Amino acid sequence: MATPLLAPAAPEQAPAPAPAPLGFEVRLAAVDAAMSVRLQEAGLAVDVNTAHLPNVDFDLGDIVRLPASLPGPPEPEHASPVAAMLQRARRLLDERGWCTGCSRDEQGALCLVGAIQKAARGDRRLEMEGLNLLLEQIRRDLDPNVDTIPSWNDRQPSARMPLRILDHTTNTAANRDI
Repeated sequence: MATPLLAPAAPEQAPAPAPAPLGFEVRLAAVDAAMSVRLQEAGLAVDVNTAHLPNVDFDLGDIVRLPASLPGPPEPEHASPVAAMLQRARRLLDERGWCTGCSRDEQGALCLVGAIQKAARGDRRLEMEGLNLLLEQIRRDLDPNVDTIPSWNDRQPSARMPLRILDHTTNTAANRDI
């Protein structure tokens, strides 16, 4: 007798019912268990990877360097236009640095005149008022024989006096309301 080539078809079975959705607490517990396993594996990996290193205590201060001083909030700008422009010039010198021999060096530092020109933002009248007031302040407070601001600026050994005279000039402009 010949054997059938095809096996008889299995009776149709109803699809299995879909599992009930898991609740939030169950899902949270599953994620917590999975994360615990991953953290344990990571801790073990760190232990294995650092086992050959000598046990040396270190100071975080040797690794992390903070700035010597943190900048404070910026001063509100003066209401008078010349004082506000001189104040901007001071900020530029603080940010970029001060130089001699040129209005701006290769690193971007500025001399007093260069800082005032940049702070004036193209307003020649404002720039000239600020430069005239600065020269007047230098002659009154420091050296009555100064010919020009650049000549005085170039004779200074550090930024201390230029910044100081710029601050005095800013206060004078604010007091005169110019």
